[in-house]
Amino acid sequence: MEEKDKNYTTLHDIPPRDYMYFPKGTLHCGKPGSFSRTELIHLGTAVLVLTIAFSFVSSPLYRFNLERLLSLLPIVFLGLLSAFIPHELAHKILAQRYGLWAEFRMYSKGLLLALLFGFFLGFVFAAPGAVMFRGNTDEESQGKIASGGAVTNLVLGAIAIVISLFSKNSILITSTAYISLVNTLLATFNLIPYGPLDGVTIFSWSKARWSLFFCVAVILMVLNLYHTLPFLLHP
Repeated sequence: MEEKDKNYTTLHDIPPRDYMYFPKGTLHCGKPGSFSRTELIHLGTAVLVLTIAFSFVSSPLYRFNLERLLSLLPIVFLGLLSAFIPHELAHKILAQRYGLWAEFRMYSKGLLLALLFGFFLGFVFAAPGAVMFRGNTDEESQGKIASGGAVTNLVLGAIAIVISLFSKNSILITSTAYISLVNTLLATFNLIPYGPLDGVTIFSWSKARWSLFFCVAVILMVLNLYHTLPFLLHP
């Protein structure tokens, strides 16, 4: 049976009304990698809030240490630039290559929860936003667009942990360790086939590809648990 194209609004099931400044009227997909002013504001806000939230992981309210918190800010910022931004850009650029309008929109409630979880519990549950898109596409295109974010994180996470394991420079070890951890966590979390996560779309499109991606994510997670996490918590 021939598969019919569908008009999708977002890769996620979070209602579009929860995202601010969703444009009206005719939308042009633009060249892959092009950004609007609104999108840059949303990306910048999400990165800023997530940087603060993730910095609280090693210094939450019940064992707050200002010096430790401030020392982690640049490392966390670097980790987010290497994980969150590439993840969303992968979705966006792939969607644009399929002729769709695609822009990131922050999820205010998700960012607030990330900040509260980090500050009070030392654990971040992050739902910072999503790439919104409009246009006609099919299940295969949808699956490839959804896969782009996680695959990008897995590649970056693997490269970073190899550098961290074999480097002799303490600053480089710390930086790449955090980059690997953040990329691995983001990929693994998004690959879970539940709710609004990318894993649902990927699993529905190709169970074989989902299995491959998830196995790689688990391997990287084990490496990070034995190397990166202890190193960052007890430098």
